[in-house]
Amino acid sequence: MPTPDLSLGLHSGSLLYLIIAGACLLLALQLLKRAIAPIGALVQAAAALAAVGLAVGTALVLIAAALVGGL
Repeated sequence: MPTPDLSLGLHSGSLLYLIIAGACLLLALQLLKRAIAPIGALVQAAAALAAVGLAVGTALVLIAAALVGGL
């Protein structure tokens, strides 16, 4: 009766390829994070501009409501 093969069909060369592939993916992830970092600053700036627009718009609506309501 043959014993079950628990190696999942991986040979030493295949395992080495998987380790190198994992290292390449980790390197790619680090480089991707570095490439996206400047875009993050642009997104933060756009969010700040949107918040400023919302605050100014709200202030103008409140001023108009005060004028219509009769100070």
